[in-house]
Amino acid sequence: MSYFEKRKFSMFCISVYYLFSAVIVGFVLAAHSGISCRGVQLAFLVAPFAYFGALAFASARDRKRGVQFVDPAEFGMSIGVANLIRTVGMLVPIPFFIYAFTFASGMSCCSLTGTPESIARTNSVIALDEKLFGHSMAQNESRLVARRYARKHNFKLAEQYVYQAISCAEEHQPDKPTRVADLHQFLGKIAARGNDYCLAERELSIALAMRKDMKGTSACSISRLEKLIEQVQLKHKDKHPQDVGARKF
Repeated sequence: MSYFEKRKFSMFCISVYYLFSAVIVGFVLAAHSGISCRGVQLAFLVAPFAYFGALAFASARDRKRGVQFVDPAEFGMSIGVANLIRTVGMLVPIPFFIYAFTFASGMSCCSLTGTPESIARTNSVIALDEKLFGHSMAQNESRLVARRYARKHNFKLAEQYVYQAISCAEEHQPDKPTRVADLHQFLGKIAARGNDYCLAERELSIALAMRKDMKGTSACSISRLEKLIEQVQLKHKDKHPQDVGARKF
Protein backbone atom coordinates (compact mmCIF):
# COMPACT_ATOMS: atom_id res chain seq x y z
CA MET A 1 0.00 0.00 0.00
CA SER A 2 1.46 3.33 -1.08
CA TYR A 3 1.72 6.39 1.11
CA PHE A 4 -1.22 8.07 -0.60
CA GLU A 5 -3.40 4.99 -0.17
CA LYS A 6 -2.47 4.85 3.50
CA ARG A 7 -3.35 8.51 3.90
CA LYS A 8 -6.73 8.02 2.17
CA PHE A 9 -7.48 5.03 4.39
CA SER A 10 -6.46 7.07 7.45
CA MET A 11 -8.77 9.91 6.41
CA PHE A 12 -11.57 7.40 5.87
CA CYS A 13 -11.08 6.01 9.40
CA ILE A 14 -11.07 9.53 10.82
CA SER A 15 -14.33 10.41 9.05
CA VAL A 16 -15.95 7.18 10.32
CA TYR A 17 -14.66 7.89 13.84
CA TYR A 18 -16.15 11.38 13.93
CA LEU A 19 -19.37 10.17 12.31
CA PHE A 20 -19.67 7.56 15.05
CA SER A 21 -18.94 10.30 17.61
CA ALA A 22 -21.75 12.42 16.14
CA VAL A 23 -24.13 9.43 16.32
CA ILE A 24 -23.21 8.82 19.98
CA VAL A 25 -23.74 12.47 20.92
CA GLY A 26 -26.95 12.44 18.89
CA PHE A 27 -28.18 9.49 20.95
CA VAL A 28 -27.44 11.36 24.20
CA LEU A 29 -29.01 14.53 22.78
CA ALA A 30 -32.20 12.74 21.69
CA ALA A 31 -32.53 10.87 24.98
CA HIS A 32 -32.13 13.96 27.14
CA SER A 33 -34.24 16.28 25.01
CA GLY A 34 -37.00 13.67 25.21
CA ILE A 35 -36.78 13.62 29.01
CA SER A 36 -36.47 17.23 30.17
CA CYS A 37 -33.23 18.81 28.94
CA ARG A 38 -33.86 22.34 27.67
CA GLY A 39 -32.18 25.69 27.12
CA VAL A 40 -28.50 26.14 27.89
CA GLN A 41 -28.12 22.52 28.96
CA LEU A 42 -29.35 21.37 25.57
CA ALA A 43 -26.88 23.71 23.85
CA PHE A 44 -23.99 21.93 25.57
CA LEU A 45 -25.08 18.77 23.75
CA VAL A 46 -25.96 20.41 20.44
CA ALA A 47 -22.52 22.03 20.13
CA PRO A 48 -20.43 18.79 20.20
CA PHE A 49 -23.03 17.07 17.99
CA ALA A 50 -22.64 19.77 15.33
CA TYR A 51 -18.85 19.84 15.81
CA PHE A 52 -18.34 16.10 15.34
CA GLY A 53 -20.77 16.04 12.42
CA ALA A 54 -18.88 18.85 10.72
CA LEU A 55 -15.55 17.05 11.25
CA ALA A 56 -16.97 13.85 9.78
CA PHE A 57 -18.25 15.74 6.73
CA ALA A 58 -14.97 17.61 6.27
CA SER A 59 -12.91 14.42 6.56
CA ALA A 60 -15.07 12.63 3.99
CA ARG A 61 -14.89 15.60 1.62
CA ASP A 62 -11.11 15.89 1.95
CA ARG A 63 -10.75 12.19 1.22
CA LYS A 64 -12.64 12.61 -2.06
CA ARG A 65 -10.48 15.58 -2.99
CA GLY A 66 -7.32 13.57 -2.50
CA VAL A 67 -4.37 13.82 -0.17
CA GLN A 68 -2.98 17.32 0.30
CA PHE A 69 0.13 18.20 2.25
CA VAL A 70 -0.24 20.90 4.86
CA ASP A 71 2.83 22.40 6.45
CA PRO A 72 2.18 23.27 10.12
CA ALA A 73 4.76 26.06 9.80
CA GLU A 74 2.30 27.93 7.60
CA PHE A 75 0.10 28.29 10.67
CA GLY A 76 2.99 29.23 12.95
CA MET A 77 3.28 25.90 14.76
CA SER A 78 5.73 23.04 14.90
CA ILE A 79 5.02 19.46 13.89
CA GLY A 80 4.94 18.45 17.57
CA VAL A 81 2.26 21.04 18.37
CA ALA A 82 0.24 19.95 15.32
CA ASN A 83 0.41 16.31 16.43
CA LEU A 84 -0.64 17.30 19.95
CA ILE A 85 -3.69 19.18 18.63
CA ARG A 86 -4.60 16.21 16.43
CA THR A 87 -4.27 13.81 19.37
CA VAL A 88 -6.42 15.96 21.63
CA GLY A 89 -9.01 16.22 18.88
CA MET A 90 -9.14 12.43 18.62
CA LEU A 91 -9.52 12.05 22.40
CA VAL A 92 -12.31 14.61 22.85
CA PRO A 93 -15.17 12.20 21.91
CA ILE A 94 -14.07 9.53 24.40
CA PRO A 95 -15.89 11.07 27.44
CA PHE A 96 -19.08 11.11 25.36
CA PHE A 97 -18.58 7.41 24.56
CA ILE A 98 -18.18 6.62 28.26
CA TYR A 99 -21.22 8.67 29.26
CA ALA A 100 -23.41 7.22 26.49
CA PHE A 101 -22.49 3.68 27.53
CA THR A 102 -23.15 4.51 31.20
CA PHE A 103 -26.51 6.07 30.35
CA ALA A 104 -27.57 3.15 28.16
CA SER A 105 -26.47 0.60 30.76
CA GLY A 106 -28.67 2.20 33.40
CA MET A 107 -31.63 3.72 31.55
CA SER A 108 -32.36 1.63 28.46
CA CYS A 109 -35.35 -0.73 28.53
CA CYS A 110 -33.20 -3.85 28.22
CA SER A 111 -31.06 -2.79 31.20
CA LEU A 112 -34.05 -2.33 33.56
CA THR A 113 -34.17 -5.91 34.78
CA GLY A 114 -34.98 -5.19 38.43
CA THR A 115 -31.82 -6.84 39.75
CA PRO A 116 -29.77 -5.07 42.45
CA GLU A 117 -27.02 -4.42 39.89
CA SER A 118 -29.50 -2.88 37.45
CA ILE A 119 -31.04 -0.70 40.17
CA ALA A 120 -27.58 0.47 41.28
CA ARG A 121 -26.64 1.42 37.71
CA THR A 122 -29.90 3.28 37.19
CA ASN A 123 -29.55 5.20 40.45
CA SER A 124 -25.96 6.15 39.61
CA VAL A 125 -27.09 7.55 36.23
CA ILE A 126 -29.91 9.52 37.87
CA ALA A 127 -27.52 10.90 40.50
CA LEU A 128 -24.99 11.88 37.82
CA ASP A 129 -27.60 13.58 35.65
CA GLU A 130 -28.95 15.42 38.68
CA LYS A 131 -25.52 17.01 39.09
CA LEU A 132 -25.08 17.70 35.38
CA PHE A 133 -28.59 18.75 34.34
CA GLY A 134 -30.45 19.62 37.53
CA HIS A 135 -33.16 18.26 39.80
CA SER A 136 -35.89 18.33 37.17
CA MET A 137 -33.90 15.91 35.03
CA ALA A 138 -33.49 13.51 37.96
CA GLN A 139 -37.23 13.61 38.71
CA ASN A 140 -38.20 13.04 35.08
CA GLU A 141 -35.70 10.21 34.73
CA SER A 142 -37.11 8.54 37.86
CA ARG A 143 -40.57 8.96 36.37
CA LEU A 144 -39.40 7.46 33.07
CA VAL A 145 -37.89 4.45 34.83
CA ALA A 146 -41.11 4.02 36.83
CA ARG A 147 -43.16 4.03 33.63
CA ARG A 148 -40.92 1.39 32.05
CA TYR A 149 -41.05 -0.84 35.11
CA ALA A 150 -44.84 -0.46 35.17
CA ARG A 151 -44.97 -1.68 31.58
CA LYS A 152 -43.03 -4.72 32.73
CA HIS A 153 -45.61 -5.16 35.53
CA ASN A 154 -42.98 -4.56 38.21
CA PHE A 155 -45.19 -2.09 40.05
CA LYS A 156 -43.28 -2.19 43.34
CA LEU A 157 -40.10 -0.89 41.73
CA ALA A 158 -42.13 1.59 39.71
CA GLU A 159 -43.66 2.98 42.90
CA GLN A 160 -40.23 3.22 44.53
CA TYR A 161 -38.89 5.37 41.71
CA VAL A 162 -41.91 7.68 41.85
CA TYR A 163 -41.39 8.05 45.60
CA GLN A 164 -37.78 8.93 44.80
CA ALA A 165 -38.94 11.64 42.40
CA ILE A 166 -41.44 13.01 44.93
CA SER A 167 -38.75 13.18 47.62
CA CYS A 168 -36.43 15.05 45.26
CA ALA A 169 -39.14 17.53 44.26
CA GLU A 170 -40.21 18.19 47.86
CA GLU A 171 -36.61 18.71 48.98
CA HIS A 172 -35.20 20.77 46.13
CA GLN A 173 -38.24 22.40 44.52
CA PRO A 174 -40.74 23.23 47.28
CA ASP A 175 -41.73 26.33 45.30
CA LYS A 176 -43.23 24.12 42.55
CA PRO A 177 -46.23 22.35 44.12
CA THR A 178 -47.61 21.55 40.67
CA ARG A 179 -44.73 19.18 40.03
CA VAL A 180 -45.27 17.41 43.37
CA ALA A 181 -49.00 17.10 42.67
CA ASP A 182 -48.28 15.66 39.22
CA LEU A 183 -45.98 13.05 40.74
CA HIS A 184 -48.54 12.06 43.38
CA GLN A 185 -51.15 11.71 40.64
CA PHE A 186 -48.74 9.66 38.53
CA LEU A 187 -48.03 7.39 41.50
CA GLY A 188 -51.76 6.93 42.05
CA LYS A 189 -52.25 5.83 38.45
CA ILE A 190 -49.39 3.33 38.66
CA ALA A 191 -50.74 1.95 41.95
CA ALA A 192 -54.17 1.54 40.34
CA ARG A 193 -52.62 -0.38 37.45
CA GLY A 194 -50.94 -2.63 39.98
CA ASN A 195 -54.27 -3.19 41.78
CA ASP A 196 -52.99 -1.44 44.91
CA TYR A 197 -56.18 0.57 45.32
CA CYS A 198 -55.45 1.76 48.86
CA LEU A 199 -52.26 3.46 47.69
CA ALA A 200 -53.97 4.72 44.56
CA GLU A 201 -56.79 6.38 46.54
CA ARG A 202 -54.36 7.94 48.99
CA GLU A 203 -52.02 9.37 46.36
CA LEU A 204 -54.80 10.64 44.12
CA SER A 205 -56.45 12.25 47.14
CA ILE A 206 -53.19 13.98 48.03
CA ALA A 207 -52.91 15.26 44.46
CA LEU A 208 -56.53 16.47 44.56
CA ALA A 209 -56.03 18.31 47.85
CA MET A 210 -52.86 19.98 46.55
CA ARG A 211 -54.54 21.08 43.32
CA LYS A 212 -57.47 22.56 45.21
CA ASP A 213 -55.03 24.60 47.30
CA MET A 214 -53.15 25.88 44.24
CA LYS A 215 -54.21 29.05 42.50
CA GLY A 216 -55.12 28.84 38.85
CA THR A 217 -56.14 25.19 38.90
CA SER A 218 -58.96 24.67 36.42
CA ALA A 219 -62.25 23.16 37.53
CA CYS A 220 -61.98 20.71 34.63
CA SER A 221 -58.71 19.19 35.92
CA ILE A 222 -60.15 18.88 39.43
CA SER A 223 -63.29 17.24 38.04
CA ARG A 224 -61.22 14.71 36.05
CA LEU A 225 -59.19 13.86 39.13
CA GLU A 226 -62.34 13.41 41.23
CA LYS A 227 -63.78 11.05 38.60
CA LEU A 228 -60.53 9.10 38.60
CA ILE A 229 -60.73 8.71 42.38
CA GLU A 230 -64.32 7.52 42.08
CA GLN A 231 -63.28 4.92 39.51
CA VAL A 232 -60.51 3.66 41.80
CA GLN A 233 -62.92 3.49 44.73
CA LEU A 234 -65.39 1.44 42.69
CA LYS A 235 -62.70 -1.00 41.63
CA HIS A 236 -61.50 -1.24 45.22
CA LYS A 237 -65.04 -1.87 46.43
CA ASP A 238 -65.63 -4.57 43.83
CA LYS A 239 -62.40 -6.36 44.68
CA HIS A 240 -62.21 -5.82 48.46
CA PRO A 241 -65.60 -4.69 49.75
CA GLN A 242 -64.64 -5.45 53.35
CA ASP A 243 -61.72 -2.97 53.20
CA VAL A 244 -63.71 0.02 52.04
CA GLY A 245 -66.28 0.46 54.78
CA ALA A 246 -67.25 4.03 55.34
CA ARG A 247 -63.98 5.62 54.24
CA LYS A 248 -64.30 8.85 52.36
CA PHE A 249 -61.67 10.50 50.25
